[in-house]
Amino acid sequence: ENVKHLRYHDKGRTLRVILQSLEELGYHVRWTILNASNFGVPQNRERVIIVCTLQNPFSFVPLAMCHNRVVLRDFLDQEGEFEYMTDAYTLLPKTTLQDSGLIFAGYRNKRIRTVGVNPDTLHLSRVHKQPNRIYSADGVHPALPSQESSGRFWILNAGQVRKLTLGECCRIMGFPENFCRTGAIGEQYRQVGNSVCVPMVAAIGREIVKQGMLPSADGHRPRFHQESTA
Repeated sequence: ENVKHLRYHDKGRTLRVILQSLEELGYHVRWTILNASNFGVPQNRERVIIVCTLQNPFSFVPLAMCHNRVVLRDFLDQEGEFEYMTDAYTLLPKTTLQDSGLIFAGYRNKRIRTVGVNPDTLHLSRVHKQPNRIYSADGVHPALPSQESSGRFWILNAGQVRKLTLGECCRIMGFPENFCRTGAIGEQYRQVGNSVCVPMVAAIGREIVKQGMLPSADGHRPRFHQESTA
């Protein structure tokens, strides 16, 4: 599992070297890009997934059929101690649901981002860098970062801009409610941001088992059947 942009690193050469090296070791190598937002969590987290097998190649087709989309609002705490934004910010008069499921709702008033900019512009990548954006709870959240100080985690919910709590971050990464967290808050945010989407990885694991890629309980490998490409 790695970030989506591994696909484009060094004009694609890095990924080609990885795949070729694995194939030279004797593996059947299959890879694709999966998005956590298709596996029941409200997070636009696209990741390169590589599955290597010694016998029949793995098929990503069943996973490509997953489209269990949800929105951030359903994963938020209804009460608790929230950190509301005290710095100046601007909310857009109109919001647009993007194909990714994100709803760009506004931005923090950073002078370097706003001078000469139309307040309701949707040219996101060139105008308002992602760490300064505010997203609506009616959509999904961008990929959780590994640093609490990155400037992300700010959402518009019930007319107010606040920061996602650590528990909410764990929830939209797919961790169970009884997941044990320890350490300093900043370190916990880092750990969550560096994690993998639990439901997505679980789905991959289930499919590996379903396709007979693992040894049986008695230690013998199962019989494999070549997947038809017809």
